[in-house]
Amino acid sequence: ASSRNITSSSPPPRSTSLSSNPHASTIPPPPVTTQRRPNVPLKPIDPALRAKIPGNLASPTAQYARRAGWTRKQLDKERGDWWDTRTTGREEIWAALRLMVESLQMGEVGEAQALLDATECTCPNGMLWKGVFDGRGEWYRVAEWVVIEPEGLIDEDDETDLGHEDDEDIKEDVDAVKVRCRLSTTGADYEIRIYKGEKMASLITKLKSKAGINPFASVRIVYGGQVIPETKPLESHPYWNYENHHVVIAMVFE
Repeated sequence: ASSRNITSSSPPPRSTSLSSNPHASTIPPPPVTTQRRPNVPLKPIDPALRAKIPGNLASPTAQYARRAGWTRKQLDKERGDWWDTRTTGREEIWAALRLMVESLQMGEVGEAQALLDATECTCPNGMLWKGVFDGRGEWYRVAEWVVIEPEGLIDEDDETDLGHEDDEDIKEDVDAVKVRCRLSTTGADYEIRIYKGEKMASLITKLKSKAGINPFASVRIVYGGQVIPETKPLESHPYWNYENHHVVIAMVFE
């Protein structure tokens, strides 16, 4: 009787075979990495290419340009507005993309490629305006007219004939200024060309490119002991004056 009790209370032997658990040998596939995505070296912009003027921009300047043709000043303004209104994706990737586009437009393909690699982005066809993936696999598409010169671009000298005042042409040159930025890390000074009213985010992006700062580093512009927000221009500081040629401090945090 006691033998029966011992036998019935003993647990059945466990199987050591992996075949009894169909999930035991299942290994999840590796994540898709940057190296596994299609990545073609960036190509220069063909100077013969022309983009079409978009018809879905709401600003009066864009609507007028659609009818009468674009001037360089109008094109620059609409491109700047386009970059400033990106709401999806990561802000630092859009900032890097903007620098890549500007490098391509200046014929500096190597610089654009270096920035693409540094940000771990990939371009499936080598044409930046066709879109890129960031390191997380998110897709970023740049409007063709933001990269490629639109067709029918009008010379600045012809702008007056379209009903614009002569002083608008003068104002464009007057608004362009150079700001001397001193790096907190090295003490080196860099002159950055911006326009009056340009936001600090744009100044920081240009400074990173010129000074070779890590695109993912945090940079803050300081003047008069105050940090100027990235969404504000230099003249938002009550004591800033472009004519004084003062130096701003670029605090770099890597």
